[in-house]
Amino acid sequence: MELNEIKYFLTIAEEGSLTKAAQKLYITQPGLSRFLSKLERTIGTLLFYRLGNNLSLTPAGKIYYENAKKIWEIQNDCMEKIRNISIDDQRTIRLSLPGERCVSFVMKLIGKMPSDTMVQLVESESTRIVDAIKHHDVDFGMVDLLKEDPELAYVPISQEEIVLIISPDHPFAVRNSLKKNDVVNLMSLRDELFALQRDNTFMWALCSDYFERIHFSPNVRFLVHSNKTNLEIVESGMAVGFCVKSGVPKHRNIMGVSLQIPFSQKIALAYRKNESIRGAKKKFVELVEENRELF
Repeated sequence: MELNEIKYFLTIAEEGSLTKAAQKLYITQPGLSRFLSKLERTIGTLLFYRLGNNLSLTPAGKIYYENAKKIWEIQNDCMEKIRNISIDDQRTIRLSLPGERCVSFVMKLIGKMPSDTMVQLVESESTRIVDAIKHHDVDFGMVDLLKEDPELAYVPISQEEIVLIISPDHPFAVRNSLKKNDVVNLMSLRDELFALQRDNTFMWALCSDYFERIHFSPNVRFLVHSNKTNLEIVESGMAVGFCVKSGVPKHRNIMGVSLQIPFSQKIALAYRKNESIRGAKKKFVELVEENRELF
């Protein structure tokens, strides 16, 4: 039985009259009468006693009514739960982030969101973020725009120079009287030791692409997970490395030097292309577009 037929039957039983039921359902009385006759023929027994214009349930009708009502209540409960999920989904943002700087940017935006917004933050390796978005594990991800995926849409956020970081006491810096405003040719560091962030980070992907582009093979001594560790190694003078220009600490024995062949990082918010975004998700995208300068 179709759901609207269950509704017709329940209304007839509760009103006890075809005329009253037809009025409540906004259909014609003859049409409702034909429905009931067809239903009783299908079941093979009477469901109502006819007493003039009044109807009352037969024993078979009572059984049918009890079970039809259960089906109707299950349907209503199901739809209510689905509506609640839909409402919750519109209030929820699931976001995958690769590092502390992105977290700081997102926190600034969340402060501008409605107070009932639920934010699920997932700190993840940058190489896994795109897959997480495509597999519907998260709604958004902060990614590097080095390679765009055709299944994703992007909102550009920031483009920043990446510089060589080196201690002023490092032999190369001393030997070449290196200063912060100098520009170096990376090829001149072929014999130096490098500290790089691991192969599942933003910086590794950027560096790998850059090295391939300029045909450079660094002598990697240290592979680290965090930028903090990278800075400590560079400050010790044991190796040189790379960092976004704004991330070079001002009060440490480290300087950032520009590279002769430009090297930069582009950050964007990524989400699934051709997918409707509503509620909190739509608001979040708008805030990203309006507040790029906060990154």
